[in-house]
Amino acid sequence: MVINEIHYNVAFTQDSDDWAELHNPNDYAVDMSYWFFSDSDDAHWYYFAPGSMMAEGGFRVLVRKPEDFAAAYPTVSVAEGSIGFGFAGSGELLRLFNAQAQLVDSVRYDD
Repeated sequence: MVINEIHYNVAFTQDSDDWAELHNPNDYAVDMSYWFFSDSDDAHWYYFAPGSMMAEGGFRVLVRKPEDFAAAYPTVSVAEGSIGFGFAGSGELLRLFNAQAQLVDSVRYDD
């Protein structure tokens, strides 16, 4: 599982708010039950529900504001959230952990 794409500096013409895309590059599905996603702030956590599966080669978009994201990207059917926190415009660390709290992937971004 990888953090594939990040949207953190919102364009005024397409205000979808913050989002991150996850990708499963494997040739098998991954059970993401109780996995969690976070930014640099250890108080910010988004937990995946029991039964959350990521299909082989699949994508999932974690969004801050589902309504805004759906308005900007009406054909994307793999969005979920609200994750409850946004991403710093000047950059920070995003992290993905499995159900055993082991770091699966992380990415640091900045302007």
